[in-house]
Amino acid sequence: MDEIRLGDLLKITANEAASRRTKNRIKENGDQFIFMRKSSSTSLFGGRTALLLRAISKNASNGSGGRENWLGWLPLNEIVFEDSELPGTEDVVIVKI
Repeated sequence: MDEIRLGDLLKITANEAASRRTKNRIKENGDQFIFMRKSSSTSLFGGRTALLLRAISKNASNGSGGRENWLGWLPLNEIVFEDSELPGTEDVVIVKI
């Protein structure tokens, strides 16, 4: 797999230079996400490319005492894509988006 497509399952980790926010989001929500969207220049991250990801786990609060999947942006240059054993993610390696 050489590109990420909408709905792809990804297994990621934060790289060594990742912000505390990115590290916390992965720690709090697990390392498995569904790719939702890409933005080439989000103002939230100083114009850096970011990915909109939805967590597979339901660890985020839904505001009513229940749990839901976290949905949010992570800067592309702060995450590493790992080879995964998730269905449909054999040899996940990002080359282009």
